Amino acid sequence: MNELKIKNVIPYRMRMMSKIILVIIILTHICCKQKVNFNENSEKIKDSVLLTQNVLKDESNNFESVDLDFNVFFEHFNKDSVFQISRVQFPILVKVLNDENFEIVEKQILSKSYKIVDLSFDENSEARKYNEYSQETIIKKNSAKILIRGIDNGIHCDFEFKKINGIWKLITWSDLST
Repeated sequence: MNELKIKNVIPYRMRMMSKIILVIIILTHICCKQKVNFNENSEKIKDSVLLTQNVLKDESNNFESVDLDFNVFFEHFNKDSVFQISRVQFPILVKVLNDENFEIVEKQILSKSYKIVDLSFDENSEARKYNEYSQETIIKKNSAKILIRGIDNGIHCDFEFKKINGIWKLITWSDLST
């Protein structure tokens, strides 16, 4: 009787072992395939990083000429959000009018809480019924101001730029709009 049990146990163990080996082979195959995909993805990532670095180098060469003329810089500043963030002197100290008691309050804005602005002048603003405004640009050698004044609506904003180490930067603004 013992002999019969041994004979039945051996085929069962062999079947179990063969199943385990099959599972190991399948898992090894899957893992190897995933590793290949990982390597392919890492190559794609490396290519993407190199491409980004080259684009940034090209842009930095193009942006050198941007700082020669404030108007050219200002156009880039308004159209390119990445460029804009790179050209804000953080942390930036700004002045705003407190709505509750109409006092001027200074706030410090960090890069993580900065909101992109578009200061390009809307030619149709003076034709609007509401939110009409005029915009004046005062440019000196190493500084510039954008003055935005509402027409009978309380808009009153000033944005100040300064050339720091040969690069135009937004250094402060005040929003005293009522």
